[in-house]
Amino acid sequence: MAWAPVVGWAVVVFGLSSIPGTRIPDVGFTFADKVAHIGVYGVLGALCYRALQRGGRPTGRPRRVLAAALLALAYGMTDEFHQMFVPNRSSELLDLAADLLGGTLGALVASSLLWPLGAAGTQEPPA
Repeated sequence: MAWAPVVGWAVVVFGLSSIPGTRIPDVGFTFADKVAHIGVYGVLGALCYRALQRGGRPTGRPRRVLAAALLALAYGMTDEFHQMFVPNRSSELLDLAADLLGGTLGALVASSLLWPLGAAGTQEPPA
C-alpha cells in the first residue's frame, strides 16, 4: 500500500503529459514549463521518499533521498519518451533536469518532515 500514492500520482502525470501542446495555456513567462516540471516531480519525489521509508529500504535518509530522486528521474525519462508521441509536445533534456531537480527537492522536503518516523514508526536518527 505504500506505493499506491506513487502509482496514483504517476497516472496523473501521464494524463497531464498526454494533453496536446496546442491545448496547454500560455502563462506568459519564460520557463513556466520547467517550473511545472519541478512542481509535479517534486510531489513524485516526496511520494517516492514516503514509500521507500515505509518499506524500510534503502536504509538511511541520504540513500532514500537519492533513491527517490532517481525513481522520479526514471519516470521522467519514460514521460519524455511518451511526449514524443503526443501532438505538439516534445522531449527535452532540460525537462529531465527539471524532473531531477523537482524529485530531489521533493524527497529532501519529505525527508525533513518525515525522518523521525522509521518504517515501523520507531525513532530513526538523522543520517
